[in-house]
Amino acid sequence: MENIVSIYLKELRSYFCSPVAYVAIAMFLFIAGYFFFATSILNKQPSIEATIYNVTVIMIFLMPLISMRLLSEEKKSGTLELLLTRPVKEYEIVVGKYLSSATVLLVMLLPTVSYGFILYFLSKPDVIPMLTGFLAVFLSGLAFLALGLFASSLTENQVVAAVVAFTIILILYLLNWITSSLGADNPIGYFAISSHFDDLAKGVVDMRDIVFYVSFIVFWLYLTTKVLDTKRWV
Repeated sequence: MENIVSIYLKELRSYFCSPVAYVAIAMFLFIAGYFFFATSILNKQPSIEATIYNVTVIMIFLMPLISMRLLSEEKKSGTLELLLTRPVKEYEIVVGKYLSSATVLLVMLLPTVSYGFILYFLSKPDVIPMLTGFLAVFLSGLAFLALGLFASSLTENQVVAAVVAFTIILILYLLNWITSSLGADNPIGYFAISSHFDDLAKGVVDMRDIVFYVSFIVFWLYLTTKVLDTKRWV
């Protein structure tokens, strides 16, 4: 636990001692605020569902940028090899770095909670879809970061890591539409992130969707530990 906390704090300082986190957060809030104002305020819609969908699309682009440096930078500078020679487990490295990026995501999303209060003050919308919508966005962001961390473990080039993560995320997000020709009951559609996101965004809480997100995150973090494990013995 001590190693995880140490790595977490180190990574968190790296984020906020550089412009990366500030630029990403500023970009996100500006674009998200624009969509909220355009879809909910100007159109007088008593819902933030459209904003929720737009915010998730933004994160498809931003999460790979936030996660791309987590392991790629360590590999390029040679500090990953030094880290692996210390009495620290691979999973501790992965969890510590992942939690630091998740904290950046949380800081990024917290100001958007004000959208719900603004909308509630103006039009008294249904609260449940707003809460589950925010949950859907947060879980999607966590899932994207887990995949991005895995991509970052594969290469020392941060741009390549971001492109790989973005490509896989986009495919999985659009998978439901890509496989629609196979029929509604095709099993491949289960792996489409958008299909699990839709229910939560509309206020429907299904434990299968929660299980999917948790399994998705654990799967990519596990693969990342396996990549690091091979690096220890190479």
